[in-house]
Amino acid sequence: GLLSGIALTQTVSVVAVAGTLGRLAVFLVTVLVLGLLAVPPLIRYIGRHNSAEMLLVGVLGICFGSSLLAVETGFSAALGAFLAGALVAEARENRRIIALVEPVRDLFTAIFFVAVGMMLKPDAIVEHAVPIILITAAVLTGRTFAITLGTLLAGSSPRSAVQVGMSMAQIGEFAFIIAALGLKLGVIDEFLYPVAVSVSVLTILFTPQMMRWSGRAGDLLERGMPKPLLAALMAYSQWLATLTR
Repeated sequence: GLLSGIALTQTVSVVAVAGTLGRLAVFLVTVLVLGLLAVPPLIRYIGRHNSAEMLLVGVLGICFGSSLLAVETGFSAALGAFLAGALVAEARENRRIIALVEPVRDLFTAIFFVAVGMMLKPDAIVEHAVPIILITAAVLTGRTFAITLGTLLAGSSPRSAVQVGMSMAQIGEFAFIIAALGLKLGVIDEFLYPVAVSVSVLTILFTPQMMRWSGRAGDLLERGMPKPLLAALMAYSQWLATLTR
């Protein structure tokens, strides 16, 4: 809601930001406190009937109800669904629930990707092939470098840092949602949607191969790194480890 308002008005109001953050805090505290008191007992009550159908419908009702509440409060449905998942996870029946919800999750995942694919125009992808390739390369290299650096600063070895960086180089399907929202609000040009979706799909496709190469790339980095620098990084990692003991 905050980003949507900024995108539409092209301005940042301190009062509006403070008001949105305040509403968000009240919403989170209210849902989490009341949810922790009500949701686990409700799920236990439904679970006593030994009916998979009742348990599945009850959990989905909690999820959709929380999403509706979030939307009516001015936030995204994804926030409500996330909070519902966190609350349901506190119930003792969470393992049964995961097994029941997985087929529903797979169904909606397939519908989501089909709906996204139907919104893509092949001619637009061909027309904007150059920016798609350039942005994909920038995302893969930029995210790999940034995540590798962050992992190094967290105390991991250079090899492990490279493996983490190359394994998390992709941008996920959430980019589809952001691009679709921007298109719906009219704050981005139409050509940006196929570019964003294409970049997301390409980075996801490249990630498995990058994960296969990550171990070899980490070994090459450690072998090619100056010995004093490698020794300093290993000493830094050991120093961080002593702080967490």
